[in-house]
Amino acid sequence: MRRPRRRPAGRTRLNLSGPDSALYVVRLPGPEGPGPALAARWLARAERERFERLRHASDRWRLLLGRALARHVLKVRYGVSDPRIALSKRGRPFLENAGVAGLDFSITHAGAWVGVGVTRAGAIGVDVIGESELTDWGRLAAHFLAPDERREISMAPSRSRRGLAARAWVAKEAVLKAAGYGLEIDPRAVTLELEPAVTVRRLPCPIPESACFHLHEPRLQNGYRAAVACLGNDRCRYRNEVTELDSRRLVG
Repeated sequence: MRRPRRRPAGRTRLNLSGPDSALYVVRLPGPEGPGPALAARWLARAERERFERLRHASDRWRLLLGRALARHVLKVRYGVSDPRIALSKRGRPFLENAGVAGLDFSITHAGAWVGVGVTRAGAIGVDVIGESELTDWGRLAAHFLAPDERREISMAPSRSRRGLAARAWVAKEAVLKAAGYGLEIDPRAVTLELEPAVTVRRLPCPIPESACFHLHEPRLQNGYRAAVACLGNDRCRYRNEVTELDSRRLVG
C-alpha cells in the first residue's frame, strides 16, 4: 500500500474550487459596539491594541469585521487553514502564510459597509464610497481629479456628475491599493476614462508601465459605489457580483 504523501510543514492548503477573484461584504450590525470577547476571538494582539484605542463603536466594528471577514473568506472559500494577516511597510494588509498560492486580498469600509476582495490572479485593490459622502465633490475635485477627468464630468448632465465623481474616487483608490501604495501617491496621477466604462488611461511613475489593470464596478445598495482593481497579466475573471454575508453570524 502506498503511503499518503505528507504536506511540507508551513505550506498552506488550498481550495482550488474558490473563485479566481471575488468581493465579499458585510454591513455594520448596529449602534452597540463589539465587546472584548469578540476582539480576542478575531484580532491578533497588535490589532486588539488598535481596537482598544478606537472610541467609536462604528470604527471598532469596521476594524473587527474587516479582519473577521478576511479570515473567514480565506479559510472557508479558499482553504487557507490558518490565515495570518500582517501589514507591509506601507500599511497594506497581506497574507503572511500564502505559500505558493499567490493569494492576495484587500479590505475596505465606508459607511455601513465592510468589504474584502480576494484574488489569485495577481494583486487586488477594492474600495467603497457612498455618493452622499461626496456632496461637496466640486470643492474636492481639484484634489483627486485630473484636469481631463474634471472636464469630462463637467460635460455630463448635472444629475450624473456626483455619481461620476464617486466612480473616479473608488477606481483610483482601488488601483493604488492594488499597486501597494494607497494615498502615498497623488490620486490625480492615476488618470481615468469614466464613460462608458471606467478604464485606466495613465499611471504614475512608481507603478511599472507594464502594469495591467482590470477595473470592475460591482453594485451595492443604498447609493454606494464600489470598485475592484486587479493587477496582473492574466485577465481578472471577476463576474461583477458581490457576496453579502451576515455580520452577526460571521462573528458569532
